Amino acid sequence: MALGLSLALALIGATAARAEAKPAFSVQPAAKSKTGYFVLAATPGATIQSSVEVLNTGNRTGTASIYAVDGTTGQTSGAVYRSRQEPRRDVGAWIQLEKSTVSLAPHTKETIPFAVSVPAGAFAGQHLGGIVVQPASPAGRKTVGKANHASFQVKIRELSVVAVEVNLPGTRAVKTEVTGIRAGGIPGRQSLLIGLSNLGNVFVKCDGSLTVANQDGQRVKHRDFALDTLVSHTHINYPLYTSGKSLPNGTYKGTVALTCRGHHLVRSFPFKITSGTQEQVFGAPGHPLGANSSNHTLLYVLLGAGVLLLAAIAFGLYRYLWREGYI
Repeated sequence: MALGLSLALALIGATAARAEAKPAFSVQPAAKSKTGYFVLAATPGATIQSSVEVLNTGNRTGTASIYAVDGTTGQTSGAVYRSRQEPRRDVGAWIQLEKSTVSLAPHTKETIPFAVSVPAGAFAGQHLGGIVVQPASPAGRKTVGKANHASFQVKIRELSVVAVEVNLPGTRAVKTEVTGIRAGGIPGRQSLLIGLSNLGNVFVKCDGSLTVANQDGQRVKHRDFALDTLVSHTHINYPLYTSGKSLPNGTYKGTVALTCRGHHLVRSFPFKITSGTQEQVFGAPGHPLGANSSNHTLLYVLLGAGVLLLAAIAFGLYRYLWREGYI
């Protein structure tokens, strides 16, 4: 109950802050798009023109930065976008925006042209980048979890991203690879990290399975999984959490089977579970994390209840603020 009340109070504060006057920026293609993002056909060495529309849906005038970034694959699969500080080597480097900042009054918009200059040596197939709009004001910080003189801060960044997919002519090649398996996890949850690479030049979604056998060849674990988009020329270590009892210390063989766009792949790798990897997940013997697994179950139940309570309060507050005209 204490956890739920704390989370509820935090949400009330956050919702009240949202009701305050401030700009709120979003970005979208200037022309109508069936996908909601850019899908541009080009050729190596060519330059094509397009434009984005930046909107301020907030209730205060504000200034935002607008810039391009590369797309990549998130750790749990699916397309994500690199930060502004990371090097740009693909579509993010090809995009030249006419402006780098924009100032908008409430409920207004501005169209910003941009050019995509494709290098002559760019590989055939699908490339991904994004155009990002970010408020120019400094990011906020929220202090969370103040208890026993311990706390941590969350840095808040308000970003809006529209994808820019650039398709270049040439033979399409579907080529995925499994590069290895190793033990991992988060506190209280054991996982196996599966190395996955999309070496082809098209985006793929895959269905897969992992079968784990012990040293005697007996099957001890089996999990099916589905992968969202794997962007071309990217690599991830995909975390697959074990279900039921965790794997004890020992040597195992993991077999991964993948099906991506009708292409099938099976790879097997040995891996080990050691005391060191167990301590990372469950804590050292006698440590509160490893002392009683029922504590974790209780924590997850309380967290689940808190999330449900948050959802109910958020819905109620949203309806109230909408009805009163605050949002």
